[in-house]
Amino acid sequence: MIESMLGPACVQRLPSVVLLMLLAARTEAVPIAVDWSNTFMFSAPGVQNPLLQVGFNPQPEPPEGGVLSFGAPPNPAYPPDPIITHAGATSGTPFRLLLGVGADTPLYVDTAGFVGPGVYALTIGDLASPTGSILFEVRLALGTSGGGLPIDWVAFNPQPEPPALGAGAVSFAADFTFDAFSDATLAIRLMDVAGMPLALTPVTEPTTLALCAASVLVIAPRITRRRRRARPGARQPDGISGP
Repeated sequence: MIESMLGPACVQRLPSVVLLMLLAARTEAVPIAVDWSNTFMFSAPGVQNPLLQVGFNPQPEPPEGGVLSFGAPPNPAYPPDPIITHAGATSGTPFRLLLGVGADTPLYVDTAGFVGPGVYALTIGDLASPTGSILFEVRLALGTSGGGLPIDWVAFNPQPEPPALGAGAVSFAADFTFDAFSDATLAIRLMDVAGMPLALTPVTEPTTLALCAASVLVIAPRITRRRRRARPGARQPDGISGP
C-alpha cells in the first residue's frame, strides 16, 4: 500500500474513470465537533518545524487510538512511514480520520483530494508568504490487509481546531467506511516542497507537557513549605540534600 504514496507516476497509470470516481467524493462545509484527545502527534525536521496530529479510529471512539508502527520504506534513502493499525475492522464499520498540521508560520490548505486508490493528499502553503508558497504535502494511504479501500467518503471541517498545534494550524477530517473485512491501516507521509519525504517522529503532546508543568508548579510550593517547617539542623531524608 505504501508504494502508492510515491509521486504522481502512479496516478498517470490510473484509468481516467477511476480518478473521476475518486475525486467525486462528497465534502461537507458544515463544522462538526470532534475529539482530538485520541490522536498521535509527530514532529519533523525542517525550517518550519512542522507538527502533525493524526487520528484514525472506528466509531464510536475506541479506548486507544490504534497500534502505531513504522513500515519499511520502498526506497532505502527514505525514512520509514508511521502506520496506525486497527485489527479486526469489519466492512461497514464507520471510521473517522483527523489531521492537524502546524508550523512556525500560519498555514493554509491549497489542494486536497484523492491522488490514487485510497491515497488522500493535501498540499499545505505558507499563509504569511506574499506568494502563498507551498511548504509540505501530506499523504494519507488508507486500506485494509484484505485489499479494501475507503468508501462513502465525507470530508468536513472539524471543530475545534487541534488545540495542541496553536494558532495558524490547519485541520481536516473525514468520515468513511471500508469495503472489506480485515485489519484497517493508515500510512502517513510528509514531504517537503521538493517531494522528498521527511522523517516523522512521535512526540509527547504539548498539552500533556503543559499539565506536567502545572503539576510541578503545584507540588514545588508544598515541598518548600515542608522544608521551612523542618527544625533547624534536622537530618534530611536520604537522597535529599538540604538547601
